[in-house]
Amino acid sequence: MWLLNSGASAHFTNNFDAFVEYQPYAKPRHSQMANGLAPVLGEGSILIHFNGNVVQLSPMIYMPTCTFQLVLLGTLLKSNCLYVQSTEGYIHIIDDCTKCDVISFHTHGDSTMYWVRAPPVHDITSMSIDMIAIDYELLHRQLGHPSKDILRAVCKHVKDFPSMTIPPVEPICPGCQLGK
Repeated sequence: MWLLNSGASAHFTNNFDAFVEYQPYAKPRHSQMANGLAPVLGEGSILIHFNGNVVQLSPMIYMPTCTFQLVLLGTLLKSNCLYVQSTEGYIHIIDDCTKCDVISFHTHGDSTMYWVRAPPVHDITSMSIDMIAIDYELLHRQLGHPSKDILRAVCKHVKDFPSMTIPPVEPICPGCQLGK
C-alpha cells in the first residue's frame, strides 16, 4: 500500500526488494521523522502496477525503518507530464498528453489520507517493453541529450524503438543547460 503525501521531501519505501535500480549512499544519511531521526541508506527507482499501467517512482529513498510507503505528490508531478484531478474521495494523477488516468489514490469516509494498492514490478526483463512507460526525459538523458525532433525521427525510423509521448513544450534539462 502506498500513501499519497504532500509534506515529505521525497518518495520513501522500506521494501528493498522493490527497487529495479538502486544506488547505496557511501555512508548512511538520516531523515527527520515525527519520532526522531531515521537512517536513509540509498535511493533508486521503483516501478509499480496500477490498472494496467506501470508507474515509475524516482527518486525513491530507501528507509528500512519507515512504517509506510510514501509517494510524494510534488515529486511525482515534477518528474512527469502529469497533473492532478480530484473527484469525490479520489485524487487522480492524469497524463497531460494522453489525458488518461495514470494512478488514482482513494480515501475511506472523511479521512484525509489517500492511498493506493499498487504492487511493485519485480522483474522487468519478463515484461513487454510496451508495458513500461518510456518517457521523453529518460531517453533524452540516456541518449546524449538529443532534441525532441531527433527523438521523433528515431521513433519513426528505427525498427522496434519504443514509442513514447513527446511533450509539446520541451522541458528544461539541467544537463543541456550545463552543456551550454
